[in-house]
Amino acid sequence: ALTRARDSDESLDESFKKTNVNARSAAESLDARLASDVVRRCAVALGQLKGVTATFRMTNKPTPTKPSHFAAGVVEPLRRFAESEAVRRASAPTRRALVDAAVAGVCAAYAAAAADLTDSVRKTEASLIRLKDRKGEKEKGSADFSSTSEKSTSGPTDAEKICRQVRLDAEAFGRAVARLGFDTEKSDAFSELWGVCGEGEAFVA
Repeated sequence: ALTRARDSDESLDESFKKTNVNARSAAESLDARLASDVVRRCAVALGQLKGVTATFRMTNKPTPTKPSHFAAGVVEPLRRFAESEAVRRASAPTRRALVDAAVAGVCAAYAAAAADLTDSVRKTEASLIRLKDRKGEKEKGSADFSSTSEKSTSGPTDAEKICRQVRLDAEAFGRAVARLGFDTEKSDAFSELWGVCGEGEAFVA
């Protein structure tokens, strides 16, 4: 009888452990879906990052000093998520995990988009400069090759202005998610983003 009782207790313990594992797995799956949904909504606003190129390419606009108009829109879905009833009703560790997962996902998408943009504008500028150099000194002043994207003594190139705007936008994003409690210093995802956008400078929240 004692043996049967022990076997029964062990069976109950095993069932309890399996139930906990299944519950955690379901919760983690739900967390992942919630975070993915927020990332998708942020990505809609992030798509406007491509417009930075048109803003500065051959427009003679000055070097930017403030974030783009769309920058706030990238963070807004994250803010709404962090302040939503569902997240607020969760335990403190769960809230933190949910928000951090969503922010990290946006950071990854942001880093990929910013890398594509900055790599593209730098390659384009390098091609323009090589093309101009091949035309020789005689045609340096030609209107066909006097775009503001060329390096000159008059100031920063178009590519430099674009990269500066990307940095300002990423900086605004980093400061905004820091206000949501996200630890930018300890986040590999944000470090990757800032590595793409930061122009070699340290991030200051």
